[in-house]
Amino acid sequence: MSTTDVRRGEPVTTVLTGEVRPGREQEFEVWTHGITRCARRFPGNEGVSWLRPEKGHRFHAVLRWSDPHRLAAWLESDERAAWHARMAGVATEIGSERQSTSGMETWFSLPGTTCSPRPAGRWRSPRSSAPIPAPC
Repeated sequence: MSTTDVRRGEPVTTVLTGEVRPGREQEFEVWTHGITRCARRFPGNEGVSWLRPEKGHRFHAVLRWSDPHRLAAWLESDERAAWHARMAGVATEIGSERQSTSGMETWFSLPGTTCSPRPAGRWRSPRSSAPIPAPC
């Protein structure tokens, strides 16, 4: 089967959060470059961005993948596990803060959320004339 025969799913974005031990920020920065290079070589990766805190020690990685299956393959891969092991003593991933989105959140209420989606702007939905409510 060629790669053109593989049906792509919906793109997905995931945010991973890591708590860096005070004084270990430089080591963590080096680690982020290595795991980013590794992730970018993985099939389906469409980019990695790191958000550094102004205060505190929580860093966030925004990972974009072509579909949820390829994201899952990365998260469960031996390569990621090896990089994750290198982070020991430097930072801890906060798994309870992992978030993934597909983009549909702007159109539909997702299970388990308390926020209603914002209606599409007129440019996205020509019949919409309702005012756009404030975000949650």
